[in-house]
Amino acid sequence: MVKYTKKPVFGVGINDADYSVESMVNRKRIKCPFYQRWNSMLKRCYSSKTQSSQPTYVDCKVCDEWLHFMAFRSGMESQDWEDKQLDKDLLGDGKLYSPENCVFISQALNLLFCDSGAIRGEHPLGVCWNKEVRKFQANIRTNGKHKHLGLFNSADDAHSAWLKAKIEIANSFLDNETNPRIRY
Repeated sequence: MVKYTKKPVFGVGINDADYSVESMVNRKRIKCPFYQRWNSMLKRCYSSKTQSSQPTYVDCKVCDEWLHFMAFRSGMESQDWEDKQLDKDLLGDGKLYSPENCVFISQALNLLFCDSGAIRGEHPLGVCWNKEVRKFQANIRTNGKHKHLGLFNSADDAHSAWLKAKIEIANSFLDNETNPRIRY
């Protein structure tokens, strides 16, 4: 059994890299991009400070294999990861980071699955109460832009409008997706 002398990352991660994950370039500290992604994943799952500001990560875990940096790096290198974000929701249950559940996707596609629970409160996804007109309002965000979908008498009708718009957007992403793990 190999013994690691480095302090565990967020109490669980094992940095088993055979190289320095940080370097200085023009007096600026640069971290290995593989290490940055791995560290961020561990932070979301095991940092109480991060979870207090982003409660959607409470109860999220990293599989045993990916607790080892080099195993994560190996899996990351085998994917199209540049300019993309690690997602656990599209293929998995939204709680476990693992090779089976995760894929690198564009930020726009990743944002398609945001819950926005803090904004919407008790209402269904895509719905908020508009107190000025006393109706339910459906909204969607795509390509970084906010789009108003309409005002409705019921939360269910507003959610239906949101869901229809989400499906149209998701289909347009899937039509252009080349990763076979994402294709339908």
